[in-house]
Amino acid sequence: MTTFKGEKGFEVETLASDPTTAGSIGKLYFNSAGNVFKYGTTGVGAWASGGNLNAVVKEGTGFGTSTAAVSVHGDPGPSKGDTETYDGTSWSEVAEMNHKRTSQGSGGASSADGIVFGGGNPTPSIDTETWNGTGWTEVADMNTARQYAMGANWGPSTANLCYGSKGSAPADLLNVESYNGTCWSEIADTATARSGGMSSGIQTSALLIGGQVRPPNAASVLVESWNGTAWSEVAEINNARSKGGGAGVDNSSALVFGGTYAPSSPDFSVQTESWNGTAWTELTTTLAVGRNTTSSGGTASSAIIMGGNTPPGGAGANTEEWTIPDIAIKTVATS
Repeated sequence: MTTFKGEKGFEVETLASDPTTAGSIGKLYFNSAGNVFKYGTTGVGAWASGGNLNAVVKEGTGFGTSTAAVSVHGDPGPSKGDTETYDGTSWSEVAEMNHKRTSQGSGGASSADGIVFGGGNPTPSIDTETWNGTGWTEVADMNTARQYAMGANWGPSTANLCYGSKGSAPADLLNVESYNGTCWSEIADTATARSGGMSSGIQTSALLIGGQVRPPNAASVLVESWNGTAWSEVAEINNARSKGGGAGVDNSSALVFGGTYAPSSPDFSVQTESWNGTAWTELTTTLAVGRNTTSSGGTASSAIIMGGNTPPGGAGANTEEWTIPDIAIKTVATS
């Protein structure tokens, strides 16, 4: 290894190739292959195309990560309740749910453990099923029938939430239910009733993002944070949206993408926003395919979106994966 030493003792490491780990963030070095000075900085996220689902689907649900995900089909009718698993490259058809439905709520951090609840066929349901990586098992019903619900997307099948949903009446619901692996219990209500929003987090630390508010039946910018005891309103998202994708492991970091639904505009959003625990930032990186009534999963640094209602209006099979590299390399500019 060669080093350069300046008059004040500043040493610069020489490398034949660029580093790939986060340990080099903030470090200046000389790239001998390119004969230039470079430095490492925080990686920038981007969307990339993944393998297509085997069936077109919208108003379904999903959970897992960009390399190990589950998609549970909603509409169109013939595939309702069908399940596919993703290995980071391709989707495989596996076991069907016991009760076919659409617009379900869900949660799960992997393709081997998840939970799906509520949904419509066409009326709202109280049914709950858990996934063990091979098949579905019926477990305790919810207390309130609902559809277009959100769950703690990173929570396991034994500890999850159901919130932000539509009940049997036209109005949206305030009430929230918590699942402990045995039964559902009603807990603290959200501040604003809504359905079809986006979610992030676990049973004790979650976000309720956007959603459809009735009246006036429009997409919302409102965001609420859950600390395990109560909901509190936090900074709004930049773009009103509902029925999009959400990802994140708690209420301090999250990603929201796609969505919006008539009468919102645009109806098929490509926008992505990130949350740092204080504010939302609209990112320049966008989805390749705008969509709503979609399925999603993952974390703020490794997310997935699949299927959904896509332009000009119809179920889709497209999958996109979001990743943030450990490090981004910048070349030192000269003048």
